[in-house]
Amino acid sequence: MTARRSTVFALALLVLAFVGAAQTPVTFLQPESFGSCTSLAAADFNGDGNLDLACAGTTITVWLGDGHGHFHQTPQTLAAANPWIVAGDFNGDGIPDLVVASTIVGGRNQLVLLPGRGDGAFGAPITIVDLPSSNFTALAAADLTRNGRLDLVVAVLPAGDDSGTVEALLGNGDGTFQTPVTTGASAANFTNIAVADFNGDGIPDVISVAIIQFTYTLQVTLGNGEGTFGPPIDTPIPSVPPTFAVADFTGNGLPGVALSGFGANDIYVLEGNGDGAFSPGPVTAGAASAILLAADLNGDGQPDLVMSGMGVALNQGGGVFAPAVWYQNQLGGGGLAGDFRHLGRPDLVVAGDFYVNDGAGAFLAPRSFPTACADC
Repeated sequence: MTARRSTVFALALLVLAFVGAAQTPVTFLQPESFGSCTSLAAADFNGDGNLDLACAGTTITVWLGDGHGHFHQTPQTLAAANPWIVAGDFNGDGIPDLVVASTIVGGRNQLVLLPGRGDGAFGAPITIVDLPSSNFTALAAADLTRNGRLDLVVAVLPAGDDSGTVEALLGNGDGTFQTPVTTGASAANFTNIAVADFNGDGIPDVISVAIIQFTYTLQVTLGNGEGTFGPPIDTPIPSVPPTFAVADFTGNGLPGVALSGFGANDIYVLEGNGDGAFSPGPVTAGAASAILLAADLNGDGQPDLVMSGMGVALNQGGGVFAPAVWYQNQLGGGGLAGDFRHLGRPDLVVAGDFYVNDGAGAFLAPRSFPTACADC
């Protein structure tokens, strides 16, 4: 064999070897997932400009995104049982932190700060509140006083009760918080809370679901701007344990509410009146489950809905939704939308699975990621 033929033959073997390697199954398509995520938070935890993910289940794991929809898990696992988590810069150092409401090792119910280090890892937990005889059932973060510092809103449920209180903790900007104060609202178990400006005064308000005289009721407490709230404004809702999302679903320029719940078959929309109260809006009949979030999934400027079990219902206008499209997924909590691929459209993480948005509000099969993946 001549030298030239030997070279060609060697190059051919090299190409075949490369093609063979390229055809090897890629790790991030294997049938593992982020885990069973009952609560999720997204932020750029390592400062590389890409959106990362924190998944809270029986523990908290952190997954660093590469900006193309691929992730790898950090070595750190944070101990917590059935936690609620939110991300934000709570100590003013420019690095995202995590706040966790959970049963900590030892059986105590605590609200703790996990300070971010800027490399995807977190420091030792710092206790914010210790509630030995109560449970946390929901958690949100917002700047309630408009001073540039993140505050917290929590739903606190006394042990053995079906309804608890909604409390606010004002942030000091250094990772510490003031003593919790009640908003005056209640929160039923298995429901969520949210923060939005319902009366158009530029001050964040708080919404929750209460049980009043055996009736599920939306309660809005209007913020006064210094961490206190007015009396609850009540709007009765259908008698199912509901979860809800807040957005302008009808296009009237005011935040409204879409809700559904366990065992419900319909999506109910309540249109905001601009004063903290709501009026009945459209009802979309058909298969529905607990609402996880609202986001504009197809770029038409209207908020759509994502439901437990990975059901997607697109808003057709005026708060009327198309029949939900269901993707393979376990029922359960934990839903988050984010632009993980820098394409200007939200992908979804639902119950631990990553769904790629095609831009029209349809989603490819879930893309899952193995534990401790170093190369995906």
